[in-house]
Amino acid sequence: MASTLIEIKEAKPKAVTSTATTTTTTRPKARGVVVQDPSEFKTTSLPLQASQHPQAKDKGKAIMVEPQRPLKKKDQVALDEEMAINLEAQLQAELIEEERLARKKEEEANIALIESWDNTQAMMKEDFELAQRLQAKEQGEITIEERSRLFVELMNRRKKHFAKLRAEEIRRKPPTKAQKRNQMSTYSKNMARYKHSQLKSKSYDEIQKLFDQEMKRVNTFMDMNSEIVKGSETRTEESSKRAGDELKSDMLKKQKIDEHVEVEKDDQEEAEMKRHIKIVKDDEVAIDAIPLATKPQVIVEYQIDKDGRIGYFKLIRVDGSSKRYSSMIKMLQGIDREDLETLWKLVKAKHENTRPEDDYERVLWGHLKVMFEPDIKSDVWRNLQGYKVTICKLFDNCGVHFVRFRNLHIFMLVEKRYPLTPITISNMLNKKLQADRWNEICYQLLKLMKKQEKGQ
Repeated sequence: MASTLIEIKEAKPKAVTSTATTTTTTRPKARGVVVQDPSEFKTTSLPLQASQHPQAKDKGKAIMVEPQRPLKKKDQVALDEEMAINLEAQLQAELIEEERLARKKEEEANIALIESWDNTQAMMKEDFELAQRLQAKEQGEITIEERSRLFVELMNRRKKHFAKLRAEEIRRKPPTKAQKRNQMSTYSKNMARYKHSQLKSKSYDEIQKLFDQEMKRVNTFMDMNSEIVKGSETRTEESSKRAGDELKSDMLKKQKIDEHVEVEKDDQEEAEMKRHIKIVKDDEVAIDAIPLATKPQVIVEYQIDKDGRIGYFKLIRVDGSSKRYSSMIKMLQGIDREDLETLWKLVKAKHENTRPEDDYERVLWGHLKVMFEPDIKSDVWRNLQGYKVTICKLFDNCGVHFVRFRNLHIFMLVEKRYPLTPITISNMLNKKLQADRWNEICYQLLKLMKKQEKGQ
């Protein structure tokens, strides 16, 4: 644009030149000889082209063409502005045309991409339908017995695989302080003949000291056939007999005292625990363990059956057998711990991303969720201390104890610590734990509850 303006300014109108004509003054001829000064004559020579003849004299009637005057500054500025506006409009029109072409090209590319995606989706849909038809055809060729057998084999392989993974994880994990204490206590009881009552009241450092002493004795053991022992055998035979007799008598005395103290402590602790338990026989439930030969097979599915307004929990096993339970308590009385864990896996897998809508489904999911994955930050646990405990019962066949409050009830695992307040634990102990017999599960549960009551 700037270069265009400069060219316009430099363009100047060319003056049209005309042939200059001059007139000569002629004086009237005088008769005779007239002498004139050459300076009095003014003559002009006309330029003539070589190819032209002399033209007639100019009689002073030629048209004069005036040269074009230069524009004023104001007019020149107006002209420059007009040209700049025209140039800008032209550039804008070119830019709009380029954008239109770019949009057109992009729309064509998008249309091609959409068509390609539609073709891909159609091919995927056809492949999926073909795979479904083939799968349905293959499943139709397999009988129910073969399906059951394949499913049992799959479950067994999964169990072995996950058991192997858990074992490897446990081996890779370094032992904790409590595990080291249990290992050293077991070694001391087997090698140094310590009693459980002697070790349970000792600290970790004391047990470590006893364990180191026993390991030092084992590492410094010398074979009787060695030369050092043979050389000193004759000199120390009599003294060793006396020392052995004294040591044996001391050990017998100490063992009798320890056994007496241990029996007294165990009796006192057991008597204290038994004060918080109430034996209630239940004729409908067998208290003996289920024999391995008659043990039911693994649960593979559960359903909610309804008979009118009454709902039932239906458990289906691998062999096709099933059983219905009218309540959670009845179901816990008829299954073992393995069945309970399998049922929780099935419920968790079914409602992993969705919340159950059916009432009985929601009740089952809620009880198992609190049992296996409790929300320790919930205010419900703290609010329980204001509720009155009406019943506390143990189901030792599946390792669950049940607590009913004034307007709600909770199922809990016997070995798991729940965020119950000491006040709630005291109310549960005062109400007494109902069980069909006294066993190790009752002892361990009451011991855990006593610890929680003391805030340990």
